[in-house]
Amino acid sequence: MFDKVILETIKDFEGSSEISPLRKHRWHAEQTETGADDANRWFSVTMSTGIVSILLHSLPYNAKWLYWISVVVFVVNVALFVIFTCISVIRYTMYPEIWGAMIRHPTQSLFLGTFPMGFATIVNMVVFVCVPSWGPWTTTLAGTMWWIDVVVSTAICFYMPFVMFANIFRSEALLPIYLLIIDFGI
Repeated sequence: MFDKVILETIKDFEGSSEISPLRKHRWHAEQTETGADDANRWFSVTMSTGIVSILLHSLPYNAKWLYWISVVVFVVNVALFVIFTCISVIRYTMYPEIWGAMIRHPTQSLFLGTFPMGFATIVNMVVFVCVPSWGPWTTTLAGTMWWIDVVVSTAICFYMPFVMFANIFRSEALLPIYLLIIDFGI
């Protein structure tokens, strides 16, 4: 709903010759801050759910019920990750203009790092749960997933500082968010 309203309003702006591209970008940035474009923030939920499953699995108390709770949380985490990924792909496919506005936004773009960090929790639980249960072919699957995660996180780690400094996102209020760049590079 918000995407359609934003695109119609941007089209209205584009029809007017007196509004500069910078003003359109600022307007779109204000719209994204109101929650119209918070798709990347969803992946922070998968980060949290994933670490809960890892912690439950890694507790020193070897109770069967803890293992099964960690498996249930892992399955929920995978389901959330798949749902959020599908929603994001569909959204950015239907409205490609939103991708460019999100990349140029000073805080929304920094949440790109939550995607590989959430995926890393899934890779860890595949190693902890699926490899012992399903056999050696899942070792290859986990290795492939890990390399995909490495490539995506490295690309984001090198690309996002370039975008930040190219668009001059220099604000003291954003310094804690800049630490996300370090996190998803690790």
